[in-house]
Amino acid sequence: MGLLFFILWLAPTIRWRIDFGAFSFAFLEPVVLCVIVLLLLSRKNSKFSINASILVLLLFFMWILVIRPWSADWKHGLSDLRDWLIPIIIFSLLLSTIKQGWQKWTTTLIPVAVLQAGFGVFQVITDSSRPFASIESLYKMDILSRKVSSFAVGFFEHPNSLAVFLIIAIMISIGWFEEQNTLRRKVLPAAIVILLILTLYWTFAKAEILTIGLMIFFYAAIPYIRSSRVFIILSTLTIFLTLGVGWLAINQWPLEFGTIWWRISLWKSVFQTIYENPGILILGNGEAVFAANAIWAQPHSLLFDILLNYGVIGVLILSLLFVVIIKYGTKSFNRGDFKRFGILRALWVSILGFLITGLVESSLLGIETRMLFLLMVACFIGLSREIAQTNLTSLTQPTRDVLLENNP
Repeated sequence: MGLLFFILWLAPTIRWRIDFGAFSFAFLEPVVLCVIVLLLLSRKNSKFSINASILVLLLFFMWILVIRPWSADWKHGLSDLRDWLIPIIIFSLLLSTIKQGWQKWTTTLIPVAVLQAGFGVFQVITDSSRPFASIESLYKMDILSRKVSSFAVGFFEHPNSLAVFLIIAIMISIGWFEEQNTLRRKVLPAAIVILLILTLYWTFAKAEILTIGLMIFFYAAIPYIRSSRVFIILSTLTIFLTLGVGWLAINQWPLEFGTIWWRISLWKSVFQTIYENPGILILGNGEAVFAANAIWAQPHSLLFDILLNYGVIGVLILSLLFVVIIKYGTKSFNRGDFKRFGILRALWVSILGFLITGLVESSLLGIETRMLFLLMVACFIGLSREIAQTNLTSLTQPTRDVLLENNP
């Protein structure tokens, strides 16, 4: 099972698009389909259990199944269906199949992050070997020198995509560091955190660099928060605090943060597109109209991207998923699990960080980012559920992975 999770974390970080002209697919797709087959075989005669998060995602897929075939670019619409279906299937299978060992499976993300970071450092030193980098990523400006510089991108298509992955990996590594009992055991996770933070800087992704500081602060503050109401308020304020810090940064360093004005121009185009085509609010499928009238093909905003593609109904359905996540987070906080389990807390903060970067990035644009997000949510819900079940028996009883024991 550990190898399967390693593959699941690795596949979305290799942004290789295999193109056969009329048909193309991501490297991730055949890899994850193989994992899906293995998970189905491992289930044997066990029943498929459905929880609220799975129901919400199935409802969302049913909605886009109705609207996406009518996209102006119907091939893109059908491709978008596929790009949601595969992550939703793996999310549902993981939560319905795996009952124990979630903490261990979450940490299989760390070696993937080390691989990406190591390759990123090599790219910075040699200014070469960027196999999947897009043309748009070739002019990243160093935040300190204010010059176009060699940058880290790993096996991603853009440094910003690597940066989003790295902030998640940094938090998981910090959670792993906290759960080590001795100074000697803390050395390796500490070294990994330093490597990942350095690589994050070399992506020159300003929004993610600002976000990781707030994420680390919030991670450290959670154990000292007494009230669940304060916990939810501070979680929300962390997002708005990011906006405030970003605004100060724009005014302090207008050249370095000038791309925010470019994004604001895109967001204005969203409103103009919807004003001229109000049917988008109901049936979505507004990405082609937006691309024809804006200075860039996508709005660089998670909310606006969902609204353009899936309409208000799509926004409301996905909002239900975040309500479910908040419910799990509140219950974990009330039980004191965030204080006792660093990785669980790190997963919560990582989800929050993903939403923060979604303020200025179309974070669910492709199959790879959707897979990363749903894997992260599955690990959070699975670990939260496992800890709650363990609490019913004994807080000190070690958990065993039943699947691993039954499948040598």
